[in-house]
Amino acid sequence: FTNNRNESKTLSYLHNKLLDTEFMIVMKNAESVFPILNQVTTSNTMISRYGKCEFYGWHLDTIPEQLASRVFTISYYINKEPNVFKGGNLLLMNEKNNTYKKIEPKHNRAVIFPSNTAFHSVEYVDLAGKKWEDGRFSVQFWLGFENGFKFR
Repeated sequence: FTNNRNESKTLSYLHNKLLDTEFMIVMKNAESVFPILNQVTTSNTMISRYGKCEFYGWHLDTIPEQLASRVFTISYYINKEPNVFKGGNLLLMNEKNNTYKKIEPKHNRAVIFPSNTAFHSVEYVDLAGKKWEDGRFSVQFWLGFENGFKFR
């Protein structure tokens, strides 16, 4: 669905479900914490699944040429309960002292961080189960601005 993500019923459902729920109402009413959130003009959604021995190295969720297209990342976990895997923690880097915060991928947990400044990774997953659905699942939502918006 690279060229037309709206064809995916799953992505469309999850995208609409989270972005039209009480979660977004709370976020939009939290202007003192996220004042820019009320002004975003674009969003993207992706589902990730990590199985045995899979991980994702350190990265940002945006590239310099498209800096404004992704301002916030929301990572929402939709794992089977209880988890059949170990690891798969989200690691958020603190560049000031080269430490990181480890966040466990608990079902129904959302983690919000800046897409263009928060280096992060996903730890190695140790999957005890043999079924595909036993993996670590998350939905990534990126909120930002249409191309052409420039930060000052």
